[in-house]
Formats: sequence, C-alpha cells, structure tokens
Amino acid sequence: MAPSMSLDFLLNDNDTPSEPPLVDISALIRRLYVQLDMNDGKLLAPPDLERRLREYALSQGTTTGTRRVSAPTILPSVPAEPSAPQFPVPPPPPPSPRPSTVPPTPAPTYSSSPHTLILDPQPSRVQDNIRITKKTRLHKLYTFEDPNTYIEYPETHPDGIGYLIRQDASNWRSFENDFEYSRGAPKGQTKPDDYAEVEIWKRGDTKIPCKEHHSTCQGVKICPSADADTMKTPHLRATRESLAQRLKQDADNRMEIASLTADVFNRTVFFLLALHRVGCRATEESEAGGHSPAQEFILRHRDYLHRGYTDKIPRCSGEIRFIRGEHKNNFIQCEHYDGTDDRNHFQYKIDDETFDAKYMEAVLEGDIEEAKAIESAAEALGYGPAVECTTVANANSQRLNCPHGHRDSDDQLCQPVMIKLPCKVTFRVYEPFPEYQSEFPYTLIVVRGTHYHPVPLPQKTPPLIRGHIMEILNSMGNDIADMTVRRFLQNPLVHSYIREVLPDHPSPILSDVHVSLANRSHLRAYIKQVKVLKFPHGTGWAGAIHMFQEEQKLPPEDRYLRRVIDLDASTLPVHPEDNKRTKATDRSPNLKAIVCMLPEASRRLLKAQYLQSDISFKRIVEYREFVVCGLDRVSNTIIVYSRVYMNRDSAEAHHLVLEAIEGIVFEDTGERIPWRHLYAVNIYETDGLVLLWTGDQHGGQAKGLGLHLWKIAQSLVGRFDLHEPERLLASLSVYEHLHRIFRLCRVHFQRNIHDSTVDEDVKKAMLSLACIHNPKWDEKIQFIKRKGGKKGTDWVANKTNSHFAFEAICQSKSKIPMEIWCAGDKNSNYVEVSHFQVNLTGVRRTLVGGIHGGYHYDTYRMGNLKSWETAGIRPSYATGSTFENSVNAIHKKSRQQVRQNTAGDEKILQHNSKVEEAVRKANTVYLRGMKQHELLTFLVGKNESAQMIELAAMI
Repeated sequence: MAPSMSLDFLLNDNDTPSEPPLVDISALIRRLYVQLDMNDGKLLAPPDLERRLREYALSQGTTTGTRRVSAPTILPSVPAEPSAPQFPVPPPPPPSPRPSTVPPTPAPTYSSSPHTLILDPQPSRVQDNIRITKKTRLHKLYTFEDPNTYIEYPETHPDGIGYLIRQDASNWRSFENDFEYSRGAPKGQTKPDDYAEVEIWKRGDTKIPCKEHHSTCQGVKICPSADADTMKTPHLRATRESLAQRLKQDADNRMEIASLTADVFNRTVFFLLALHRVGCRATEESEAGGHSPAQEFILRHRDYLHRGYTDKIPRCSGEIRFIRGEHKNNFIQCEHYDGTDDRNHFQYKIDDETFDAKYMEAVLEGDIEEAKAIESAAEALGYGPAVECTTVANANSQRLNCPHGHRDSDDQLCQPVMIKLPCKVTFRVYEPFPEYQSEFPYTLIVVRGTHYHPVPLPQKTPPLIRGHIMEILNSMGNDIADMTVRRFLQNPLVHSYIREVLPDHPSPILSDVHVSLANRSHLRAYIKQVKVLKFPHGTGWAGAIHMFQEEQKLPPEDRYLRRVIDLDASTLPVHPEDNKRTKATDRSPNLKAIVCMLPEASRRLLKAQYLQSDISFKRIVEYREFVVCGLDRVSNTIIVYSRVYMNRDSAEAHHLVLEAIEGIVFEDTGERIPWRHLYAVNIYETDGLVLLWTGDQHGGQAKGLGLHLWKIAQSLVGRFDLHEPERLLASLSVYEHLHRIFRLCRVHFQRNIHDSTVDEDVKKAMLSLACIHNPKWDEKIQFIKRKGGKKGTDWVANKTNSHFAFEAICQSKSKIPMEIWCAGDKNSNYVEVSHFQVNLTGVRRTLVGGIHGGYHYDTYRMGNLKSWETAGIRPSYATGSTFENSVNAIHKKSRQQVRQNTAGDEKILQHNSKVEEAVRKANTVYLRGMKQHELLTFLVGKNESAQMIELAAMI
C-alpha cells in the first residue's frame, strides 16, 4: 500500500499546525475534485494556497503511479464515506526541471506486462472505521482491484488494518505469502464443519460463508549480544526506505570505528572462529585421548555448526595450539603434528603483520583473562567481541548463528546461537468457500497489533515471480543439466523476461525485478529443483545410463547413445603405453565409456577415406571426449562420425571403443569398416577404403587402434599382406598395422619441437625427420643425441620406444603408399576444429549436459550437409571449394608471419635498449673516472698533502 503523502509545507509560514501535524487529505481532494466538476472546471483559492499547491505539483515531476515515503508511523486520516463516488486521477502537469534537492524517483509501478506484480500498489478505495464481523471493526480497509497486487510490508494498527484484494478466479493466490514478515504459531483455522462470516460479503441479506485461518508474526532473530531494548523499537508501517535508512545507519556506525588496527583484530577473530569450525582436517588421528574442557566445547560447537552433517572420513579432533618461535616465526598447529610421521596434521605460519599474535596466543592457549583484557581495550575503541552486536536476521532465515564472534556465558569465544525477538501481530485471512469464489473473488486479510522488532529484510521472492523463474528454467530444456547461476543470468530467455517486465529501465538486471533475486542462493535453489525434476537420476554416469535406457525405446534411426561400457579396470590388460594419466578421472575402479553415434554417421563412415581422432579433456567434467571425424571431400564439410565419453584413455580403453564403433557401423549398415591394408585386393586399390588415420602421439590412442586392427586380422585366415606378400596379415604385430595406416599430426610434432629448449640447429635436425625420405637419417639421429645432450637423447628414445612415431612422420619408414601419403591429411586440424566448435557451446559441463550438447552439434552439422546435398544451400555464402581453403590458409600464414616478425622485432628492441642502457652507464663511469684522474693530477702537481689527495680519491 502506498503511504500517505506529507503536505505540511503547504501551510503558511505563520500558520500553526494542528494536532496531529500531518493528515491524510486524499478524501478532501476527492471532494474538491467533485466541486471542480460541478463549477464548470473552476475552483477559486487564495493566491498563497495556489502557489504552494503548484510547488507541490511541480515537485512530483512526471511521476505516475504510486509514491513511496518513509513515514515510520500511521498518519491519522479524515474519514471517507464508503459511498463516496470514485473519480479518475487528473493527468499530471507537464514535466519541469527537477530540483537537485528532490529525492530520486521511486521504482515505477510495472503494470504493462502480464508477468508483472504491482509493487507498492495504490488502493482503489480506502474506508475508515468499518465493521467486518459482529465483533471486529477495522481502523482502515484498503481495497485492491488488481489480482497482481503485491504487498511485502502490510500496514498494521492496534485496531486492525484490512486488505481486500481481488483474486483471479482461475489462479487463486495466497497473498499472505507475499509478506516479508515470517508467520507461524500461534496459528489456526476454521474447522472443516464450521465457517466464518464477513459483513462485507453478502448476497442480499444473507452473509456468504467463508473459511478463516490465522497466524502470528514471528518477529526476527537477533544476536544474544545485541541490545534487545533498542531492537524493540515499535513500527506500524514498514517501507524499503526505512529499511535502507536503518542499514545505512549500521554501515555509517561501522565506518566510524573503522581503523587499520580494527581490521587486523577483526581478521584475527574471524580466523579463530574459522579454526573452531574447521579444525584439523587430517584423516587420521594420532593417539586419541581426553580433551581439555575448552576443546570439548569447541568440538560440540563444531558439531552444532555443521547442523548434523558429518565428514565421510573421520577427521582429527586434536587441539590447535600456538607455537611461538624465534624471530617472530610463530605457528599454530594441531597437537598431533610432529613434522615427520604426522605431517598431514594442520600447521599454519602466523605473522604479526596479518594477525594479532598476542590475542591469538591468549585464545588458543586458554588465557581467558588476557584475551578478555585485549577485547576490553578493543571495545573501548568500538570493535571486537565485547561490543554490542547489531546482527538481525529474518525469523525464517536458515542462519542459526551470529556470523560474528562473542563470548558466551562460560566466557568461550564462539558464534552464539541467535535468539528470537517475538512479536504478537496477527494475520487473519478470510476467503469464500470454493463454490462462492467466482461470485466473490476476493481475499480479506486483517493485520492487527504493533511490531516490536526491526523491519525484516526483503529476502522472500514473491510466489508469482518465483513461478516466472521456474517457467523460464523449465523452458530451457536439456540446457538445465549444465545450468549454473552465472549461465542463467547470461541466458537470453532471462534477458528477454527482464526486458518485458521492465521495459522502461535503461539497463535492467534480475534484481531489479525483485531485490531478493540478488541472492544467488535463491537462484541456485530454483535451478536445483528443476534439475532434480528433469534429471531424477542426476547428470553424471547414472543419468547417462538412464538416457541410454530411454533411447532404447526409440526407433533405431533416432538413437544416438549406442553403446555403454562399464568394466572392472583391474580385469583389463595393461600395456606399456599406459601411464599415470590413463587413470580414471572420476576415481572409479571401472572403465566407463559411452559411445555416441548417429546412424547417418555410420553410413557416411563407410565412404570415408581419411580419418582423424583426438581426445579432449576440458569439455566434460571427470570425463574425456574421444572424437573420430573426417572431411567430406565432396562438400568440403567436417563430419563427426562418433563421440565417446570415457573416464580412462588407456590403450585397452581405446581398443574397446573402436571395437564398439565397428559393431555400430555393422549394426546400422550390415558392412564392416573397409580398412585398406586388410581388405584391398591389391596395393593400388583405393576406392571405398579407409586409407589413412591421422592423430597425435598419444600412446594409448595409437596402440588402441593397432590392437583393434590386429584383432580383425586374426579373423582373416589365409589372407596375405599387400606390402610383405610372404607374410600373413595375422602375423603382423600391433605396431606393424599402424605402419600401414597411421600418420602423426605434423602440427603436434613441430609444436613439441619448437617448445623444447634444445639449440636451434638441433631443432632443425629434428624437424628434418618429418619428410618423405631423408638420406641422412642415421646421421641426423646421432647429431640430435650428441648435440642435444640428455634432452636430445630422451627425444630420440621417446620416438623409438613408441614403435610407431618415426614411421608415422617419414613415408619411407612406413608402409603407406606414396600417393596416399601425399594426398592424405598431414595434420589433425579437422578434429581440432570440431573440438573447438563444440567447446563454444560450453566447457566443464556435466556428462548428461555434454552428451546433449554433442548431439545438437552433430545433428546440426549433419543437417547442414543434407541441406547442401538436397537443396544446394550451404551454411554461409562461401562455396566450400578448395580454392577458398587455400586463400584462408595463405591469409593465416601471412598473419602468423607478421606476428612472429613483430615479436622478434620487439625482442630486438628490448635487447637494444638494454645495450644502450649498459653503454650509458659505462660512459658515466668512464667520465667520472676521467674527472677523478684530472683532480688527482692537479693536486699532486700542487704538492698537496697526502691526506688531501686521499680525500679527493674517495670523492
């Protein structure tokens, strides 16, 4: 409800205001308006009154709707007849320059949008001293005709204030839930077989039966160290302005006592409180024994602060002690810490610059007298645990303890439990029975009593706005799997909603819709609610398994999650290529993998000739993303054939994944992937065969491909190798299969060399090995070992021990035909581009969210390809020809060359400036020496004393 406007400045300077000094003249204005209409639009008044009325009208500017004022008490009003006719408010005067002394314009009444609540509403009717029941008469009754009315701080009075609010019969609301005042016991309602009657609801002379429920204001929670008498300041009406004034006063008080000493002392107190809450986090406790009374209190207080939540792993309960060392090297550490066997126990270095070491020592060592003496000295300066606390929290707040440190009744430093400041204001709600609600769509709320507590904070989000937020979240679909507060605030749907609610705001944010939404914990709770409803099995492995099971109900053509691998890793073979990096990213003892592949991708994979693979580590939390892709040479479009999400990247993991992909292709097409060296009739056959596989030097990835090819070869009984006709395919080793199909990405190979710290001539020798044929191969290898030292030797050993790296960078070392080597992919740029593009949809996503993101990207790319094939429409105006690729490559190379040259020039300039500075200093020293030599020569020539000559030499 909009509070009354103060018009006391309309009085003449010599007038004496009557008691009370401020009155509500809205009813008088309405009567004057009637007189204005009856006198042909004229209403005569003394010039002085006219001048003051004009000043008041101009001071309101062009503000429409309601007006907020921060009057802390109810203003008496002139009674208004219930039958008085209602007239529209005349339009405001033209805008005029606003004086600098006028307070800022209040928040407007947003009624132009269907999503908007009426904030600070203006009642359509005000009635005084009206009876609502046989025994109840209200001081005022406010009537609101808009169902979107929102009242957060209802006015109250000892005789009662009524709010009669129209309801939307199709969407009946509980308006009392909008109140910021916490409501609770004592409470009650009419019995099921009973009813209440209200005088204002009648059908003829018959009163309409209604139901009634009531509750009581729960007040607020305050710190036990607060001055309860000061906190019990009464109020009948609360506004945002009065709340802001109180908060500003608290902030001003804190600024008055702020000092550098106070900052250090308060930091020490909060650090001690944190020690009490956290304690030593060691997982094992040395000898368990009895604790001191102070430590027993800390352990009990810690358990209370944790609200019943216990650590899954038992933690040390040792006492934190202060150890004073030499030269102010002070430490605090767990009593079980000894620096040798029990180094996992807590230890922290304390310096006098950051903390008040004297006070910390007194508290930790149990010297209560010394600690209280220091606190008393701080209290005299206005800070510390001994000062009165001003912390206030809403009664329904989850905060149980005061965030500040205080002494309890046992003189223990702690965060005391907040106490309630009770209130006796009652809320009674009257509503017609359902069968009468269409005829009488109103709710009557009666607020009676006086609040004896501070105004509660506007922490409650109105149900209507909360419903809008939930609607937005539900409309986000599968994106909710990875939704965070930051992503929610950046979402276009949220921006659109804010713009719709606040169309006149230049740059609105969500907290402008309602200030409670500035608390991100509210949004986080809403996101969690929707996420649990949409993904009841979670967004991790269990949620992905549920997705896989649901997809099995779809037609085969619509499936994307094709295989699930969940095996005990201890039962799988271990290969030399496996290392620490191949351990599970989610600490699971099992190998977990989900193979995703579209049926259309299977059909296109059969036509692919050049494949690439790579593994990404940053898009999915706790999972790696293995991608197999290639370039469709006809459309010049990158196609992702398969995505695999797995928690290990060992050789056996890749082997099982590739085996699963092979099985999916056969399931979708009835054909096997046509590997050239396994299925070609002769060495020259290339059509319809997989000719080349490009990847980086990931040992597990390459070894997994070799294992897969080796296993297929074992089933090709009696088939001979094309490159060594005397050998059976089944006799080839895992690495020999790689020599016939695998090529190392040249970009990765060169990048690793450029990043090394060997000499430039060694780097050139390394780079020369990536070629078709190097006649001085052995000489280069020996040069790298000799000139590169240990790093060069290790580099050669790394490539040699991989059993495929040198063969994958030099054509003459491999079994890949020259034509295929020259026509195939020299780098893995296509798979890197696919990683980059899908990462634009978000990184560090959940497994379920990442699967959905990958599905949308893959179907989008496949849809683009179909659009080009069936309608000739490409994703851009580019033709997709190789010519355009060449143009882009030349531009990219030119820009890269300019950047490299610029960086080199900058280094040269830096070195030149250093040389110039060194020369300048040398010249300065030289000139100084010359002057000194001339002075000494002059003194010697003058036969000056030895003491004078020595003094001149020192100068």
